[in-house]
Amino acid sequence: MAGASPLAGLRVADGSGRLAGAVSAGLLAELGAETVEGEADVVLGAPGVRGGTIRCAISPAGAAGDAGLPENASELCLQAWGGLMATTGEADGPPRAVDAGVIETFGGVVAATAVLAALRMVDAGGPAPEIDIALADVSVGLLGSFIAQVLDGKRDGFRDGCRHPICAPWNAYATADGSVMLCSSSDAHWRRLLEVIGATEDPRLADMAGRHAHMEVVDALVEGWASGVSTGAAITALSRAGIPAGPIRTPAAALAEFAGGRCPSPIRFTGAAVAGARDATRRGVPALPLSGVRVLEVGPFTAGPLAGRLLSDLGADVVKVEPPGGEVSRRWTPRFGGLSGYFATYNAGKRSIALDLGEAGDQAVFRRLLGRADVLVQNLKTGALDRLGFGADAVLAAHPRLIYCSISGYGADGPRDPALDTVIQASSGMMARVEQGGPPCKIGFSVGDLMAGHLGPLAVLAALRLRDQTGAGQHIDLSMQHGLVWATQEGGAGRLGPFRRQQTAEGWAVMEQGRTIRVRELGDVFDDPLLKRHGVLRSVPSDDGTPVRVLGAPYGLPAHLIRPGRLIGEADADRDAVLRDWAEAA
Repeated sequence: MAGASPLAGLRVADGSGRLAGAVSAGLLAELGAETVEGEADVVLGAPGVRGGTIRCAISPAGAAGDAGLPENASELCLQAWGGLMATTGEADGPPRAVDAGVIETFGGVVAATAVLAALRMVDAGGPAPEIDIALADVSVGLLGSFIAQVLDGKRDGFRDGCRHPICAPWNAYATADGSVMLCSSSDAHWRRLLEVIGATEDPRLADMAGRHAHMEVVDALVEGWASGVSTGAAITALSRAGIPAGPIRTPAAALAEFAGGRCPSPIRFTGAAVAGARDATRRGVPALPLSGVRVLEVGPFTAGPLAGRLLSDLGADVVKVEPPGGEVSRRWTPRFGGLSGYFATYNAGKRSIALDLGEAGDQAVFRRLLGRADVLVQNLKTGALDRLGFGADAVLAAHPRLIYCSISGYGADGPRDPALDTVIQASSGMMARVEQGGPPCKIGFSVGDLMAGHLGPLAVLAALRLRDQTGAGQHIDLSMQHGLVWATQEGGAGRLGPFRRQQTAEGWAVMEQGRTIRVRELGDVFDDPLLKRHGVLRSVPSDDGTPVRVLGAPYGLPAHLIRPGRLIGEADADRDAVLRDWAEAA
């Protein structure tokens, strides 16, 4: 990484024999480490790995091997076992696999993050914790959007092609020369879409519920227009109307935008960080890797909140800045004890303060918090904080030791087009990796959001180490598009190998290399006692005692280095405590 090498001098050896190990070693090398074959400071390997100061084992089920997975479980095994295939495919068709190392690539990001968390303990003078990455845990950790529905009684039926379970139109549509992915998430989108396609309002389709109930009518309207225009013309017209849309590209087409057809690391430290005073005070070994680190989080839904939740799991004090009345996803169903299950799992462990960042008094409060923060994580629309006076350049000029982590669809220098996960899957080439045999199909979970959400903590840990060395903060610019093009590249093609699929009395199964693997539905995935034993799925009581399941971090660190999950309170419930605690910590 040009100009920023937080891992300079660190030697890394990968003997894991897995794609996850190669991805992890590659990420660490991009951050300045040297990859070697002999003696190393960090050794990646199978359970029982020896040597090095930090040892990170990577395997399908962890050292205990208690997941019912073979020791040499393939990517196909992991996709069938862990829920990816249960969520990917047409509603009335078979489950589809993805011809890329999706789980292994996420495993590599998780392993690299765990290594940096362990390195933070070692840098503080503590012993190196053993890391035991279970790819089974990593795969389940990608299913946070579904936990609440399973807890509410839905055990299967999560495949929906490119459609959305609530919104319409939300689908892939054939154009005169290809396909376009269109995602409409509001009535305003629909009204603007009618103007674009030159259609009149149908009373049945006036609201989202009506459009979802008549999806075939909606799809026919859109397809009738799209089939008569080019993909480029369709995207231009939709983008001008503020409707998220993008092309369905091949991985090669997505990679062509990068020099030499090769996508570099998605972690970018941009701009010249201004050195602040280096803190040489010896603070002792922290109880948790990020104990004492204060994080402000601004932004809704998945990518930013997931990054914040994982930082909280590692011990940071994460304060979620919500708009007055709270983030909209607080009101999503199903709800447990008055709290949205979706919101609970992506915001566990945080404290809440409500601020109107367009109002002068609340802006002053936010400035005070920025002055006390170590990290800001934000995933608002590109330019939103700049217009309020809180862009990266302005904030880092005032607070040069701050780590400012931005997550957006296309990066700070990219298009300002609306970006949703399904559009990113299509334009990055990842959707083209989904097994063919029908219309275009997205991966069932929000793989672009989740990749950005996992890259965030890795980048923050690297930036904190660089700050320890130089006294300088950083601007981290994470692009969902860049991250998913990189993940598609790293996952490669041909990862599945030959296999057969068969429907049995117990559901779908896949056969490869002489073994049969059942495609588990999500009800069975979340019922697996392994998840509780590994600490990646926790049941936390709400205020009225109703249990809410929330995800834990899949970092494979000893249990005492991961903060136990707890539910976030009501919006603004922690204002007084946060203002007091952060003022005292200054």
